[in-house]
Amino acid sequence: MAKAKGNRKKGPALRRSQSLAPPRRKSPKKSTPDPASRIPGPASGQGGAGAYLCLAQIKASLAPPSANRWVVRSFRAKWTVPPPPKSIAGQVLFLFMGMETVEGWPRAILQPVLQWGSAQGFGGNYWSLSTWYVRATAPRVLDVSVRSASTTVEPGTSLSARIDGTRSDSGIYRYVCSVEEIPQATLIIDRPEALVECGIALEASRLADPSQLPDIDATTFTEIAATDLSAGDLPLDWDVNNASPDLATIAPSEKGLTLRYR
Repeated sequence: MAKAKGNRKKGPALRRSQSLAPPRRKSPKKSTPDPASRIPGPASGQGGAGAYLCLAQIKASLAPPSANRWVVRSFRAKWTVPPPPKSIAGQVLFLFMGMETVEGWPRAILQPVLQWGSAQGFGGNYWSLSTWYVRATAPRVLDVSVRSASTTVEPGTSLSARIDGTRSDSGIYRYVCSVEEIPQATLIIDRPEALVECGIALEASRLADPSQLPDIDATTFTEIAATDLSAGDLPLDWDVNNASPDLATIAPSEKGLTLRYR
């Protein structure tokens, strides 16, 4: 189980035996790195891996918390690892649920990520699961990047992910992100501000055509739930953004949220 402080300015030194990834720092004078070398980030174009193909967020979680009410206490969802893509050509896919800060900088996200492809020296032409915490102080400027151990997962594996938060008397928020089937993916983060927005997304880079997406019609996220500070359920009314409908779309369905591949 890995722990990280959200107000750290620098990440730990990287050794192969460690499960913590160092921060990616980039001077504005340097050229933009290859998209496949980036990591799942706070938002498309804001330090992230590439681009959101589709994103659904719980509308009730998009309003920032007031001074005396923390909007979201927990967020959970379940999905199944899809088959590999029909065509493999160096693409990187990130399929995840997560919680992030409200708009503005610094911006951060905590997310259990199902990954296809190689990014940041992790993964390959197989599905793997790890939990990421990423914070950016400006577009494409990351000051914290921490990840859990990465675990190879087989198609058909069920993933039950959740993020649970508490607030101490001193005002520090502690978040525990976990996947029931993969205990080594647990990551604990302490932050001075709350994570608020709850979303489910497919993000990709080096993606040329639909054949490079999973070789299945759809992935459905089920048993989705979010609770507020009083343990009341937030209404699952979704704000949906399908940025690349020629590749994939996400929409509410009878069982939850369905991500359809073209």
